[in-house]
Amino acid sequence: MNNNNGRILAIDYGSSRIGLAMSDPLNIIAQGLKTIPNDSKTLNEIHTLVKTHNVSHIIIGNPLHLSGRESLKSSEVESFVQKLKQIISVEIVMVDERFTSVMAQQSIRAM
Repeated sequence: MNNNNGRILAIDYGSSRIGLAMSDPLNIIAQGLKTIPNDSKTLNEIHTLVKTHNVSHIIIGNPLHLSGRESLKSSEVESFVQKLKQIISVEIVMVDERFTSVMAQQSIRAM
């Protein structure tokens, strides 16, 4: 992912709420930004964040089945990404999130 000197916005898509996290200006660390309702204002709010915080890339979790096949939720995420691409001109990357919760729990235990 080419940085272009902008921040990275991470999106955790949910049918009711959407979690947002943002990298620091150097893209070294990210922290939770806020949770917003998934409603008619969502796309405009994300667009505003992209402009306000100089976001160069968006990453969004793709909730695939453990087998790697697309799930109903991943189809919903793909539809959301297509809507975002219509109003936002930064690169949007879907990332496999199948094992992220397990990795986070292992990291917490290790600490």
